Amino acid sequence: MMKKVLYIFLLAALSLTACDKPNPLPSPTPQDLIQGAWLLGSVNITENGLPVEDVSAYNGFVLKIEGFKYYVSNGNEAFPQSEGEWGFLDETYKQIRLDDGTIIDITTLNADTFSFTFERKGSSAARNNIVPTRVFTFTLKK
Repeated sequence: MMKKVLYIFLLAALSLTACDKPNPLPSPTPQDLIQGAWLLGSVNITENGLPVEDVSAYNGFVLKIEGFKYYVSNGNEAFPQSEGEWGFLDETYKQIRLDDGTIIDITTLNADTFSFTFERKGSSAARNNIVPTRVFTFTLKK
């Protein structure tokens, strides 16, 4: 009889401790991770394959994403429009398409870092009458 009571007590104790385990939270989706205000960590720019030395025009750069809208401060030539719409290109979440057709390649997206690269043609021709191609690489922090 004592064995049965001890067995029932042990079984009850085990079931109570199993109930105390919290349910794990679901992992945030890329759609969740990208939301919010992102501040400039660094920016690298190349023009026709050559590095651009002075990127100080991007000091104070902020990208804010709310739903499928984005807002930019100090976007300069990289983000000539201060706001627009965006969306993931597909379910791999490796690329974003902006409403102006720009395709952004995501290299890192987690809770505190968002890194990406994209290309834009310059707005005017250089001295040799060639419109420059600029590649922008941003690393942003929350």
